[in-house]
Amino acid sequence: MNFVSFIVFAVSLGVHALAHWIIDKTAISGLDLTINEGTVGYTKDIMIVTIVAQVLSIVSNYFFLLILAIPLYGGYKIWIMLIWPWFTAGSAAPSDDPKSKRKQEKKEKKVFKRIQK
Repeated sequence: MNFVSFIVFAVSLGVHALAHWIIDKTAISGLDLTINEGTVGYTKDIMIVTIVAQVLSIVSNYFFLLILAIPLYGGYKIWIMLIWPWFTAGSAAPSDDPKSKRKQEKKEKKVFKRIQK
């Protein structure tokens, strides 16, 4: 086992320990651990990914790359739920100009047609 493998294993063990601590604190507070939504669901997924990566790393050290799925998925969720809606949001104050109203209605019809496809 080389030094890089040891460091990656230690990091994955730390991530797993943190996820286990979160689950433990959630259970102590009395929340339901059987739900698969929200923080509990994501924490269980993190634990599963780290366990699978650690077990498969016995075969090859490249399986530690599975742990990169955690921040990639987090970035994806942040993009979809936070950043993209902020970029695509229309202006807050609609103008009273009839031309701009017609233009906005045309744009909304285009978007609605595109969504229905």
